Amino acid sequence: NTKNNNIAGNRHQASRILIGLAGVLFLIFSVQFFKIMVVGNIHGVDLRAEINDKIHQKRTLAAKRGTIYDASGSPIAVDTTNYSLYAVLTDEWSKDSDNPDYVTDVNKTAEALSKHISLSKEEIVKLLSQKDVSQVEFGSAGKNLSVQDKEAIEAEKLPGIKFSESPARYYPNGIFASHLIGYTDTVEETVDNKTLTTLVGKTGLEGLYNEQLTGTAGEVEYSVDGNGYVITDTEKVTKQPKDGMDLTLTIDKRLQTYLESLVSEADKKYQPVQMTAMLVEPKTGNIVAATQRPTYNSTTKEGIDVQWNNLLTDQAYEPGSTMKVLALAAAINEGVFDPNEKYKSGSVKIYTDLVRDYNKVGWGTITYLEGLAHSSNVAFVHIIQKIGIEKWKQYLEAFGFGKSTNSGFANEISGSNPFNSYLQQLSTGFGQGITVTPYQMMQAFT
Repeated sequence: NTKNNNIAGNRHQASRILIGLAGVLFLIFSVQFFKIMVVGNIHGVDLRAEINDKIHQKRTLAAKRGTIYDASGSPIAVDTTNYSLYAVLTDEWSKDSDNPDYVTDVNKTAEALSKHISLSKEEIVKLLSQKDVSQVEFGSAGKNLSVQDKEAIEAEKLPGIKFSESPARYYPNGIFASHLIGYTDTVEETVDNKTLTTLVGKTGLEGLYNEQLTGTAGEVEYSVDGNGYVITDTEKVTKQPKDGMDLTLTIDKRLQTYLESLVSEADKKYQPVQMTAMLVEPKTGNIVAATQRPTYNSTTKEGIDVQWNNLLTDQAYEPGSTMKVLALAAAINEGVFDPNEKYKSGSVKIYTDLVRDYNKVGWGTITYLEGLAHSSNVAFVHIIQKIGIEKWKQYLEAFGFGKSTNSGFANEISGSNPFNSYLQQLSTGFGQGITVTPYQMMQAFT
């Protein structure tokens, strides 16, 4: 009996312990349940906020970059969209078994794509036959596709072939004042854990006026269901995008196109290392056409690796005899140019140095008007002496040499005019011993 009583007592004690444990567990569960269902917090994590973040989402509404126009309103640079091709290889995202949303026939897909991108059927088959990957891209051959390329590929009706899109800049005139207009690049930044691709001006006017051309992005909020799909009628624009400002230039499309053809012809015929050309209205200073060689296509960037900088502002040179126009203007303005006065051409001695005409021997004793017609260096040594060294220096400064034209371009240089020795001071009259940019020369001429 005593043994049976002990066993019964132990059972009662074990039952009480089990009941107690169950009560404690129930209490713990109740507290946790209360935290989750009522307070919405567990282990320091705000569950309501987590759910709200998953259900309520937002995305950026891209702003349109401003268009660049020529003087007549014809577009020079406009926004467009580029497409990148990729293929889905897994069926895990496909909802409808009757309409698969992944590549089902590798050979057929490869054969069709090879007609539209610069990859062979064999290369595409190799890409599409990869294992343990859910999707693949097609390298540079599948990037920067136009809307026409996209539509042509879509017409093939290939399951699993998809496109991602990104903003791009299109320059409809091809090579067209390219170094002056500049180009844009796409820049990716992370906003709210999402990648946002925007256009940024890198060179030329695209870079100089990037802030004005760039708009302000907007925002739209929406709700999604448990599968991540947007719930109908939940989208709401909370911030309207603001498009960038347009830019209208003094460039004349007809004259620019004609200048490009002339320069291309000269470049092909004479094959210079570099060449620049500008057409400017003399009374206003408006640049109506400007180009250079080497150049590049702003849309494709072809040629930019050969010459990316703007030779019109970024590089100085000795102007040579074109400076004589300005020296003559200064002499006439000072009243010291007598076209009928005579001098001995050929050479003139400056201390121990000798300045010669280009033919070394000259044309005998001739008038200054004849010297001008022959582009005589000797004539202009005398003309600068008549103007006076200090007065001529004032003219050079007034014409704008040795300082910025305030074009605003980041890499513009000022050229140089040491104006040290007497020989160098006189030599500036026929364009030696001084360096200038094409912008400076055109500013001075106008």
